[in-house]
Amino acid sequence: MIKISVVSPSNREDGLNKVADRLREQSFQDFEWLVCSSYEFLGGVNATPTRSFPDPSKRKGDYYNLNKAWNLLFSEAKGELIVSIVDYTEFGPDTLQKLWDRYTQNPISCISGIGEQYDGDNKIWDDPRYQNKKIYPISPLDMEFRVASIPRAAIYAVGGMDEEYDKVVACSEKEICLRMNALGYLFLIDTDVTYKFYKHEPHGGQWNKLYKKSVELLDHHLNEVLAGRRLKLPFVNWP
Repeated sequence: MIKISVVSPSNREDGLNKVADRLREQSFQDFEWLVCSSYEFLGGVNATPTRSFPDPSKRKGDYYNLNKAWNLLFSEAKGELIVSIVDYTEFGPDTLQKLWDRYTQNPISCISGIGEQYDGDNKIWDDPRYQNKKIYPISPLDMEFRVASIPRAAIYAVGGMDEEYDKVVACSEKEICLRMNALGYLFLIDTDVTYKFYKHEPHGGQWNKLYKKSVELLDHHLNEVLAGRRLKLPFVNWP
């Protein structure tokens, strides 16, 4: 069995190229890279296999299809550990090794790295989650999927992403983490896992309006999870 499935849902070829460049450099080679995109993208990464899947179709009322793409990649992943890496992101050559080591030390942990945002060569953002510790617990609401590891068993246990969030623009990562946390999974920051991500496009007025709706939907679902309801969703027929 492949140890790690790296998953990257993206339609932005230049952003995926940044990820491909860093995956070629990884010291840990027992991984596959799965991309969900509207075009054929393999990127020449030294991973066996590396697979590309077509973009899922939107449903009526959807703003986008990101959570359908996440679920497609999750269902196709062969690795014991899923590592999400989002486009326009750079990371170190030992990132996969560090995430695998953390997983083997604690198989119920979900690990997030610490990031910095850049606009070209200029740093414009530092991760507010940073603490002067090597590893420490965080709330599931503070989990970021830009560079993160999640046991495949955890994703299967809760039924994947809530595709209702395709009608809005954010918070689906926080929502799935709430459900995994309710089943006993832990969320940690590892400050040895670092990454840079690059500003690439501005958000418009519609995005800002839908972000507010995203937060409202998350608040509603938080109350449902706390009440012990909707811990597992039926969106994906997992193998």
